[in-house]
Amino acid sequence: MYQMWKFKNKNYDDGSEYDGFKLRTRYRMGEKGKFIVDPLLYFEYIRDDDFSKPNMGEAKLILAKDIGGFNISYNEIIKRELEREGKTGHEYATGISYAFASRFRVGIESKGDFPKEKYALGPTLSCTFKKAFITLGSLFGLNERTDELQTRVIIGIPF
Repeated sequence: MYQMWKFKNKNYDDGSEYDGFKLRTRYRMGEKGKFIVDPLLYFEYIRDDDFSKPNMGEAKLILAKDIGGFNISYNEIIKRELEREGKTGHEYATGISYAFASRFRVGIESKGDFPKEKYALGPTLSCTFKKAFITLGSLFGLNERTDELQTRVIIGIPF
């Protein structure tokens, strides 16, 4: 389960607000290394804090490959409003990272929204601890349709 917050660049307050939550599950198809790439199915339910907005469903096919210290991945993403006449969107996320120490990875990733023609690219840093991890990333818009800067911090505590 994810809890989401938005932070906006505002002069009159702290700029943060609750943005909703996500529930997710993943299904790995076979053990790592069984296929040329390692496939994973990912499903997510998204509930915005604005209840007038429709519930969303997200499905991803994730294809990844480890080559030495490198990890290469591609995510094909389909988002759908969970109502009878809901809209469907097609997006992608892709990246490559390198483990330069046992607990640290540095990488570059890109994401895009095909119908809206929004594309972004930027660096990512990840650190793993005994029972948690943190990932920091920034994406820079590659065209005028895309936000100039997007940042993300993910703190994970697997259980």
